[in-house]
Amino acid sequence: MGTLYQTASMGLSSEENRRMARYTQSGNPSRSSAGNSVKIEVIGVEMSKMDEPWGEFCTVFGATPRNRILEFFLEMRELDLAIGDVAEEIGLNKATTYNTVEVLIKEDFIVQTRKVGKVQLYKLNLQKSEVKVLIVAFNKVLNALGAKHNSEHYVEVEN
Repeated sequence: MGTLYQTASMGLSSEENRRMARYTQSGNPSRSSAGNSVKIEVIGVEMSKMDEPWGEFCTVFGATPRNRILEFFLEMRELDLAIGDVAEEIGLNKATTYNTVEVLIKEDFIVQTRKVGKVQLYKLNLQKSEVKVLIVAFNKVLNALGAKHNSEHYVEVEN
């Protein structure tokens, strides 16, 4: 029999949680490597919710392109990102993403950080008071979701 671990107590970063959710969504619930198997179970989660290309923040505040982009930058707030990568990750058309990010830059929600080669990188403007409010709201949404589903998400490791 395997051991059950709650994903919330595993100390995973937001990116690792996103990967875990995508791995679970992919329909590949187990994998084997040298006789060891890892089984991931998601208990009590509606599949319709997992099929949405956005997170709980957009479920609460609306899944507009602006909110989807803001949600992604909130999730990855410590990283600087290329706009093309943002578009690919959240499943938006590049033109829509570029136009929306341009507005967010003008409103000072997103700022340029550095250039790598020919690619400009951007980051959430953590100094803006409205961004600080969004971070608090984002964290509250995640905490409420975590409390709601705390006992429903497990990772079972079979030896």
